[in-house]
Parts: sequence; C-alpha cells; structure tokens
Amino acid sequence: MAWAYVQDVEDGSLEDYDRVSAELQKRSGDTPPQGLILHAVGGHGNGMRIIDVWESEDAYQRFREEQLVPAMEAAMPGAMAQGPPRMEPLELHNLIRP
Repeated sequence: MAWAYVQDVEDGSLEDYDRVSAELQKRSGDTPPQGLILHAVGGHGNGMRIIDVWESEDAYQRFREEQLVPAMEAAMPGAMAQGPPRMEPLELHNLIRP
C-alpha cells in the first residue's frame, strides 16, 4: 500500500516553495519523481502545508536524498542547517485513484 505524509512548514513561504520547485524543474524537467502519486501544497497558518502520497517510503527517501535536498540547498542556502520540518508519516489503509 502507498505511503503518505503531511508536513507543516510554519516558517516557510509559498515563495520559498516556488524557488525550490524551480530548482527541481531545472534538474529534472517536467517529469514527476519516480514513485510520486500525489503532491499538494497550500498556505496554512503563517506558513504552508505539504501533502504527498508515494508508492513507498523508500521512493520518497530516494527522491529526498537525490533530488529534494540538493535543490533546497541550491535554491535556499542554509535552509537545511536545522534539519527538515517535522513531518507526520501516514501508512495508508486505502487510496482511491480515478
């Protein structure tokens, strides 16, 4: 079954998100990461909330290590110095796709 997470980035802005997204796109074009099922982000409180669904936690970890962290470091130097924001993992019981 798929694996998901919800992450609230209280001090992050949608502009920060857009910078990282642009860096990811420079590196991999419009091709979605292997194993990604769904990615959603929106404003939440004073920051943003990210919701992802992946084929597996391993697929997410590969994407994070190989693509996301390098893109974040390039787009926002020092952003990872304190580590990533806390994320709430979710082992999915059911996932309905069209």
